[in-house]
Amino acid sequence: MHSCVCEPHLWISIDDSRTDGRTILPINPNRLAHLHVITDDIDREMDGYYVLFSEDEATRIINWVERRLSEPFFKEVQLIVVNCFAGVSRSPAIAAALCMWLNGNDRMVRDNSKYMLNIHIYTTMLKVLRSLGKIPYLFKEQESMLERGQ
Repeated sequence: MHSCVCEPHLWISIDDSRTDGRTILPINPNRLAHLHVITDDIDREMDGYYVLFSEDEATRIINWVERRLSEPFFKEVQLIVVNCFAGVSRSPAIAAALCMWLNGNDRMVRDNSKYMLNIHIYTTMLKVLRSLGKIPYLFKEQESMLERGQ
């Protein structure tokens, strides 16, 4: 499906800690850059080899997107593709936070019944975006999520 993306785009792929190797991306001349993220679909520390999404990882994603979008080579980027194994919780959580930052609204992702956002990833991204001064406001629902520590 993603190999038919026709607009110049950035791609963020998310694998879990048990994935043997990295996501294999289809060849696409319109993909201008790729960021690989490893995090499991969990919302708290767990025993074993699970990787909980961290503020450091959120900062890495935000800095990567910001650097790419500020470089002249990437001025034609029309789209940021974010994918994970199922495309239901981790990638929509990151995509929603990026929409809030870059578009001022994330409802197109948060209100879509196809997705069940990983709330830990989503609120971690929002928290870091807010601490970096990237988002000037949050909706009441987002504020309450952050207050509850979700």
